[in-house]
Amino acid sequence: MSAPKPAKLALQPASAQALLHGDVFLSGSPTIAVVQPAPRRARWVAPLGYATGGLAVVSLSAAVITGSIASAKPTGITRAEVQSDLDRRDRYADIANGLYLACAALALGAVALLVSHLRRE
Repeated sequence: MSAPKPAKLALQPASAQALLHGDVFLSGSPTIAVVQPAPRRARWVAPLGYATGGLAVVSLSAAVITGSIASAKPTGITRAEVQSDLDRRDRYADIANGLYLACAALALGAVALLVSHLRRE
């Protein structure tokens, strides 16, 4: 009885692995399975998407607070105090508008990252 010849494998990816099943010495006919590695996924996409969504919520909260301060009734006894309060509220309104824009940009970024992550799954 002659010894079986060793099997030759040509693996395409360098990281693929060949698994030999069965006992070569007893059965004489081993089965060979080529296991391809899982595709590399960017592991930072989902956590970055969640963090970006959290920042969007924080910026929305800050925009609501500063917007409510900006829309309150002006205070002051003299005309100069009222004008100063109105100027301060205008600055709060500008800040609130910037925060709303930042919230929208962060929310769109979070959605894009999470959709990208889900498409790779």
